[in-house]
Amino acid sequence: MESLQKTLPEYFQRAGWTVEKVLPFTNSVMFEVKKGFLEKATIHFQGAPQDLTLEVDGSGEAMDVAEAALTDSCDNPAALVGYKEQKKIEQQEVVKNIVGMFGPHAQAASAQPMTVEKEVVMIPCKYCGALMDDTATVCPNCGAKRTL
Repeated sequence: MESLQKTLPEYFQRAGWTVEKVLPFTNSVMFEVKKGFLEKATIHFQGAPQDLTLEVDGSGEAMDVAEAALTDSCDNPAALVGYKEQKKIEQQEVVKNIVGMFGPHAQAASAQPMTVEKEVVMIPCKYCGALMDDTATVCPNCGAKRTL
């Protein structure tokens, strides 16, 4: 955690951010960073050295910088699972749960051929007022040619 407290401000400064506050706690540290006038982020690391949790309230860029600092500060960077990878895993779980809710019948139903039903639109004849199919060229009632 101590190396991270030194590394993270350096990474944010290199990326053009200003570190406004560093708030160290017993098992966590919080950073408040700012970029320009509008962009702000709060970065919170907590946990034991071998089991850290990273939370970023701010932009995706702030998350990327924080992850890079964490990766370079940890003993085993290959063990880290980035937030983009975590989102992908979460989305896969959601899809799996949705398919599970509908059961095996949902998969079988989607494999059946799709049927198309033709919609018949009826329009009135301009001469006699009788309804005729919109694809007809003459009125079935009076024989008048359809005008467009």
